[in-house]
Amino acid sequence: MRSTLLLASLTDSPGLFDTYVRPGIDRRDFPADLPATHADPVHCLPVPADTDLDPYHAVGDTILFDVNGDQYTWVATVNDVRTAPGLTAGSNHSDSSATFTDTVLLLSVPLPVTINRRDLHDTLDTDTTQLLHRLTETEHAAVEDDYATIQRFLLTHRDDPDVWIDTRPDDTPHSPGDTARLTNPHLTVTDHAVDAAPGDIVLHLSSDTHTITGTSVIATTDTPDDTAATVTVGEYHALDPAIHLFEDVLDDPSYSTRLNHIADSHEQLLYDANRELVADTQFTQCPPALLELFIAEAPALLDQLKTWHYQVQRPAPTDTYTSIEEALVDIRVRIAFSDHGLDWFADETLATVITHLTDTLPTIQPDSDVTPREDTYCEILRDVFDRTEPHLTTTVSRLGIGAVQPLSEPETLFFVLFRDLQRTADTTEYVKPVNVRAVLDESYTVTTPRRPTTPPQGQPLDAAAKPDQADDIARQLDTTGQIVFYGPPGTGKTYTAAQFTRWWLHQQPGIDPTTDQFETVTFHPSFTYEDFIEGLKADNTDDGVVYDYQPGVFKEFVDAARDAYRTATDAPPRYVMIIDEINRGNLAQIFGETITGLEYDKRLDAANETSVSLAHSGQPFTIPPNLYLIGTMNTADRSIALVDAALRRRFRFLSFPPNFDAIIEDDTTPFTSIDALRAAANTPGHANRLFALTILAVRKFNDTILTTADLGKGKQIGHSFFFGKTTGPELVDTWRFELLPLLEEYFYGQFDRIRDTLFDGGGHRLINYDSEEIRSFDAATLTAELAALLDVDE
Repeated sequence: MRSTLLLASLTDSPGLFDTYVRPGIDRRDFPADLPATHADPVHCLPVPADTDLDPYHAVGDTILFDVNGDQYTWVATVNDVRTAPGLTAGSNHSDSSATFTDTVLLLSVPLPVTINRRDLHDTLDTDTTQLLHRLTETEHAAVEDDYATIQRFLLTHRDDPDVWIDTRPDDTPHSPGDTARLTNPHLTVTDHAVDAAPGDIVLHLSSDTHTITGTSVIATTDTPDDTAATVTVGEYHALDPAIHLFEDVLDDPSYSTRLNHIADSHEQLLYDANRELVADTQFTQCPPALLELFIAEAPALLDQLKTWHYQVQRPAPTDTYTSIEEALVDIRVRIAFSDHGLDWFADETLATVITHLTDTLPTIQPDSDVTPREDTYCEILRDVFDRTEPHLTTTVSRLGIGAVQPLSEPETLFFVLFRDLQRTADTTEYVKPVNVRAVLDESYTVTTPRRPTTPPQGQPLDAAAKPDQADDIARQLDTTGQIVFYGPPGTGKTYTAAQFTRWWLHQQPGIDPTTDQFETVTFHPSFTYEDFIEGLKADNTDDGVVYDYQPGVFKEFVDAARDAYRTATDAPPRYVMIIDEINRGNLAQIFGETITGLEYDKRLDAANETSVSLAHSGQPFTIPPNLYLIGTMNTADRSIALVDAALRRRFRFLSFPPNFDAIIEDDTTPFTSIDALRAAANTPGHANRLFALTILAVRKFNDTILTTADLGKGKQIGHSFFFGKTTGPELVDTWRFELLPLLEEYFYGQFDRIRDTLFDGGGHRLINYDSEEIRSFDAATLTAELAALLDVDE
């Protein structure tokens, strides 16, 4: 049963309200057991005899109290139920014949509200005369129709409280105890406390640590004279994290202007013009402008205030700021009022950084060459490790964490935590310990990448044989102008792209193709718009540094194709650019605005010809219809679904699955049929047995990978790994340095999964499963393991 409102009509029983509900009674006088953490005093309401309410169903409900006949003026929440025999015995708290049971509702601290009784009853369409009435489902829905939620209804009608700061040493009996209650709720205070009222909020400040540790609400005040008062508070909530008054607020330079304005506009503050604590202050005002700064530092404070139905008003909209500091403070305050805070920004920033690091790290190997941009990412990772190494070392010692070669124990923990961040960021690249070792040791060479050079101009282009699917490829290029070959590693995508290009360029009658019609470029994480389209080049002259626009490889190729198109008297010569590993680059950033010009109907002289202005030079740019793009991508790195949508719809896609029939059909292969290959695999001592076992084992692996949920067809093993490799040493090297490391990557370093999923529990002579390392092995050992896997005689 969901929580709702209870209507308590105590107009004939004001004494009951003024004795048990609002001030509460001393817990020592309460005739029932209470938890040790229960607040003192005890706010409670004896259940009237005339109600049909089930008291235990009321826990969590909110009671509105009418004690004057025309308004509901107090609200409290039902926290628990107790049987308290004799609580009201001998007391006359009613001016009518109303009687009350021994069942008692334990309440939160009552808070002041202003709700017109007649208006509420009209909304509910009720004429209840019960002393205690629980809303029906229909009545509850009527409130939600007007206010969406009961909480919003209460926030709207709550009398706005004042907020106070109570400053005391940690060892006083009035300081907060645990997170549930105060050690003593009675605060003896002087001076400004006479202005405090029930329902006001108190922030508890430790004068020892200068931290605001929690909040509570004022239940009652007793002012025997004009100079002192006893304030009773309840429902203490610890604030986590606490607010460090000086570090977080008073000493923060960005808050200086606002703090000065608060000091000029208000008296009775806890700090003076020098932002020092005023001596001998105990109970001071916390004006809304100061409360906003506390909320900015601890947004959880806003949620605590809502538990007492206090809705701090969101700052009014603003148009402009006069300074960066003003913007910083104002926006910081407003963010605290956001339903989502800044988690989304932190999450997206982390994911972006992790993605860039992930794109870079797998390329970092000992003694490898890296670009300045890749080196920058490595420096970031080293800096993170240096900053966290003391914590990593402490954690390793406390948890007894081991090491994985070639990393130390803290480095291993760092590696694992980074891998977890990769998983959180949903990246797919696999970073190995050897990559981390190379980064931390800085065992690489930084080199400035050079833009791919253009082949010698005008040289004859060698022809090639017509590849399989050539007609399909040509038809797609004639239709859209660009196509992507996709599939697992080793399926001949790049080879076929080059073979097709050399064949296709020779199919134009009357045209002798040259090398300037064929360009190949490889995308990678450091490849940029400036490399591909255009950038700025700085030259030192007598007059200083002069900047000039430097065309990128694509712009140069487009310009050449355009010139050939415009000067052609018949069909213009085709120009083909192969973009190898097209998915490794940031496609939207590399292509930039030129992405629009790729569409065939927006090219030069097309029906919807569109010219775009280049980002740096502003020059108009169009792509001629005789230029074609062929991209290649490994689906093991990234699926088609993750390719930039704007690029994806401008390309056709052609799948390149593993094709081991091509191995049989290749002239360099020692077998002419699959039956002959199987026969060799089953013949110990056959000269080409290891080759046959390899092909059959990889086909078996692919069948398993295809049906494994986190792998699938995109991570099968391609056939081109084995072209021209028939000898024992060649096949051993292929397994040791290509296939097994690839499987390690596919299975995220989980060698036990490789053993159980692919090797059927075997493979121990190829992989050391205990140390998770690939062994050094020879052709005989490889033959024996593959024969065992395929269940044939060794």
